[in-house]
Amino acid sequence: MSKVAATLARAPNAVFGLLLACESGRPVAELAARAGLAEQELENILERARDGELPRVSSREGLPTAVVASPASPALAASTPALPVPVAEPPLPTPSIPPAVEEKTAMPEHVSGIGSKPRLDWVEVGLIDVDAAYQRAADDKSVQRIVDGFRWDHFGAVVLAEQASGRFKVTDGQHRVRAAQQHPEVTHVPALIISVAGTAAEADNFLTINRARRAVSTIEIYWAGLASGDSASVRVRDAVEKAGCSIIRTQAAYKAGQTGAVGAISRCLDRFGDNATVAALKIIRAAWPDDAKSLRGTLITALARIIRGNERVDRDRLIKVLAPKSFAELTAHAEAFRKLSGGSADTVLARTITELYNKGLSTNTIYFGEAV
Repeated sequence: MSKVAATLARAPNAVFGLLLACESGRPVAELAARAGLAEQELENILERARDGELPRVSSREGLPTAVVASPASPALAASTPALPVPVAEPPLPTPSIPPAVEEKTAMPEHVSGIGSKPRLDWVEVGLIDVDAAYQRAADDKSVQRIVDGFRWDHFGAVVLAEQASGRFKVTDGQHRVRAAQQHPEVTHVPALIISVAGTAAEADNFLTINRARRAVSTIEIYWAGLASGDSASVRVRDAVEKAGCSIIRTQAAYKAGQTGAVGAISRCLDRFGDNATVAALKIIRAAWPDDAKSLRGTLITALARIIRGNERVDRDRLIKVLAPKSFAELTAHAEAFRKLSGGSADTVLARTITELYNKGLSTNTIYFGEAV
């Protein structure tokens, strides 16, 4: 180590001043030249300072002594220029802490006007009874469907009325309860336990829940099925789109080329196939292009049935015989058939369309097909 380096190593204030200058971006080569040192010598001294091997500097008013004091060695002071004083950054403002959200106080067990608070719990299935005095007769097929496809994320909570005996009566969800009682892996069910007492109060709870419940429409089921990737919904969508049509979003917003007959289309696809169903939709659109209500379920079914039963049917002729007629005229004619021989709505409508098609033909006639 050179004499200058040895002197500098004994002057921690000067060392830390050089260290600050170096950390602030001044090149080591420039600092070494000004201090009369070889670059490697200064690197070694600064490394020792970083590692804490040199005495700590005292501080005054928050700044290192090296910044405010002269170097300890006169020789070093003569050859080392004053080092720049780093400008202290202003302190960051203390972030304001939002006041804590006021928590609601727990709801009391009984609130005037809205009744007693129910509780949520898991209840053993063997402790649950169904009161035939107000419950509907169970649909065994529905129960079996729940058993076969049992999943907790589809189950939900049943509503139970607690009895003085420690048992429970179900006021909502009896099919799910019966399915849970039959399933070999289910021992308890999630339940909303209410504090009503007596058959009259339990029956009133049953009526209130079921009267307020709105049935889910086939259109709502279709759109939900489409969002979930349900294969039946996707099949309906594909058939409708192939025919240049679409499914309505709500019953109140029909436009030409739209239909809400999701159930009828789904049944047609199963009974008569995709080709016959798509052809029926196309024929209706061609016959009544401006009629917003033309794509009715009975008409789609009747035409799909005719097309499936008559491979060589002239589809252009079908359009020609249908176009001059209104749906009201077709149904009036169909009603006459129904009064004479009976039959479903789509059967008598298929017979009406077949008669219109065959009128004036001696060959290549068609028949109204079979309800597959």
